[in-house]
Amino acid sequence: MAKVRAYVYQDAALIFRVYPPVVVLQEGDKFELVNTVDKDCTWDVPAGPFGQRVAEKVAKKSVSPAKVANAGPLAAEYEVKVNGIKAVAHSDPVIIIDP
Repeated sequence: MAKVRAYVYQDAALIFRVYPPVVVLQEGDKFELVNTVDKDCTWDVPAGPFGQRVAEKVAKKSVSPAKVANAGPLAAEYEVKVNGIKAVAHSDPVIIIDP
């Protein structure tokens, strides 16, 4: 099972972003959100990709606890906010589970 990461960063225009914009997981893969900015962030994933809703804070310059993909096939948008400001990734970041 693979470990897959998405990164929260701030670009030159001071916009908070999530990369990659689309994460593709296989069932059983572990997913982590890496906060590279100097501020805490929160992420909110609807119930589905990880079996239950994820709503947690990720401290500045740290990594979230790994979440295991356990449902599929499905696609779900998730939201990341830094200081209440929504981070973008072309649109909302997306998790896809492809069994």
